[in-house]
Amino acid sequence: MATREHITVDGNYLDEGTLAALDDVSDLIEIKAGFLVQLTGTFVGTVQLQVCRGKENLGDNDNWAPVSTDGAGTDADFVEPMSVRGHEPLSDMFYRLKCTSYASGTVSYKLGGS
Repeated sequence: MATREHITVDGNYLDEGTLAALDDVSDLIEIKAGFLVQLTGTFVGTVQLQVCRGKENLGDNDNWAPVSTDGAGTDADFVEPMSVRGHEPLSDMFYRLKCTSYASGTVSYKLGGS
């Protein structure tokens, strides 16, 4: 079961929480420019960064797609603690983290604007 805490840092929304089961998801956040993804903890599993365009599409899981990490279309799947900053040039874009495979442990995460 995912746990969450929402805070605002310097005017930017930040979702902090944990993922500890298959298909756990973070809260979604709207990204308007720069963003931060950070995973910590001891876990065996995969966490995927996903994106959805448009508020009207948020309720349907089929509208969430993996974020690509490179020009070849490699999904942003993370299997160990990490931290990355990115930039979203488009408007009306929403991001979330999803546990797409799970064996053990707890993933602590931060996802927010930077």
